[in-house]
Amino acid sequence: KAKGEIDKLPNLTKEEKDDFKGQVDTKTDKPGVDEVVKAAKEKDKKNLDEYKEKAKGEIDKLPNLTKEEK
Repeated sequence: KAKGEIDKLPNLTKEEKDDFKGQVDTKTDKPGVDEVVKAAKEKDKKNLDEYKEKAKGEIDKLPNLTKEEK
């Protein structure tokens, strides 16, 4: 179940997903597994936030858009 949750996170790379799933395999109790899933979700959000900031920077570079359009 935990690996399925990790696989559903759209903002993680395949390598990141594989790493988190490998960490799940090393845990021996539910709290440990839950901790890995929480970390994966936090990384997913961080990746999304970074992508948004990068996109905003690219939009700001577009010379033919007004301030309102940006």
